[in-house]
Amino acid sequence: MKQEGEKAVLLAAIHMLIAPCGYAPPRSEAPEGIRTIAVETFTTRVAHVAVGSWVAEAVRREILVARSLRLAPGSRADATLRGEVLAIDDGVTALGTGDSGPVAALSGAAIVVRLRLIRRDGEVVADLGEIRARAVRSVSRFADDDTARSDRALRDAAQELGRRIVRVLLEGP
Repeated sequence: MKQEGEKAVLLAAIHMLIAPCGYAPPRSEAPEGIRTIAVETFTTRVAHVAVGSWVAEAVRREILVARSLRLAPGSRADATLRGEVLAIDDGVTALGTGDSGPVAALSGAAIVVRLRLIRRDGEVVADLGEIRARAVRSVSRFADDDTARSDRALRDAAQELGRRIVRVLLEGP
């Protein structure tokens, strides 16, 4: 019991020392009044329309892991996350060649989204702005085509974006 009190005093003292420098401990809970969230498929401004679904699915998976948020259908959710894929950049770069062509490659992808969290009554809870994520995947042999490698890198970037989005939801922008 005495140790818990000492621990609380120590934590309060540390917070008082670091608060003036602008540091705030990260939140690990959803914004006030938001316990359930719906995640719509992201709209997209890019030719690769599947990316909007990949990012939304990645966000849903990350919310399932978060302890302070739960997924719910839009009609029953406290808020809805609406996102738009603004840009993607993907490509494959050959790193070496052999008798039958390239033998190694890097595929990379980047995704940029804009997000808003909207309460059931239509009020914007948070305009989370733009969030970006990148992924690089190395391939040692060319067993498939460039499009398949690029898609895998885009899926990796979508998964990273899902992690970042949920972190922003819980910790703030």
